Amino acid sequence: MSDALESLAAGKAFLCVAGDAARLEYKAALVRHGALPSSRVPGCWDSDSLSAAQCRTRDEGFGDVELVRSIYGWSVRDGGFGHSILRRATGTRDEPSGLEGALKFADRWVSERSGRRYAWIRVSALKELTSEERGLLAVRAAMGVW
Repeated sequence: MSDALESLAAGKAFLCVAGDAARLEYKAALVRHGALPSSRVPGCWDSDSLSAAQCRTRDEGFGDVELVRSIYGWSVRDGGFGHSILRRATGTRDEPSGLEGALKFADRWVSERSGRRYAWIRVSALKELTSEERGLLAVRAAMGVW
């Protein structure tokens, strides 16, 4: 992982790759709707209060997607409750099939409802990136895309 990615990912489980302002607003909405910090795990939410708050924020139009690497390549799945919903398979005729294509899809999806949508990737997935993929994310980070 490059130095820029390491510093962005330090101490985090997830890294926002598009729509960071919406992610911050989503976290504020969770608190407004009663999500409480976990008493057992620092930096996490109490699962009971989080579930109810997530339902309310979904009703307000918030949404997120996760970029996921599988044995078939990069796909984009709904985050949160709809995690089994596949938004984008590993590639289409109109987009590249790798991480670049998944990022382009995520950017377009986020922009359709800017301020209410964001996209993220698990920090654990960053450890398995190719050098080309690391470079792609490092450029986005340097440009302040996220």
